[in-house]
Amino acid sequence: TRDEHLQIIDHSHISLKVDVEEPLRVGIDRLLNALAARQHCPDGEPVVIIDVGSAVTVDLLDEQNVFRGGAIFPGPRLMARALHDYTAALPDLAIDEVPGIDPPGRNTNDAMTAGIMAAILGACQLLVDEYALLCSRPPVVLMAGGAVGYLIDYDFAPNIGVGGPFPLTLEGIRIAAEALK
Repeated sequence: TRDEHLQIIDHSHISLKVDVEEPLRVGIDRLLNALAARQHCPDGEPVVIIDVGSAVTVDLLDEQNVFRGGAIFPGPRLMARALHDYTAALPDLAIDEVPGIDPPGRNTNDAMTAGIMAAILGACQLLVDEYALLCSRPPVVLMAGGAVGYLIDYDFAPNIGVGGPFPLTLEGIRIAAEALK
């Protein structure tokens, strides 16, 4: 039957050391991203993985292939939805990716869009800077997720390369599945 060929990929199938307080609570998508990121960058090169979707994750894979953890915060659509749901009069904007806009916004919609863009860009920049301090050389930034949008064109620093967007989660599934054979 079809179920005989079904294999659930879990944390035990990820060939990375995970150095966080509760390794089994790290989202499998984040670990699959890190596993795939190593295919795009040679061993010994630190990698910051930014995945933008419903949530934004910004994770660090260090020079020794150790997943060091990261940050999780709302993605563009979730930010827009929260502004609408938890304020008295802000509209429900259909923002499905990191927007690009020249601030300041000169109307409510543009102001919300500029704020969401600044929040995501600013958070990612701050985290890339902080993670770079933990590495012996500048990390490479790899991006994934369907909502990367304007972020893919953002210049983090002159000495930090940016690549993507890549389907890292899917690549990680393939790598983990091939290891099962």
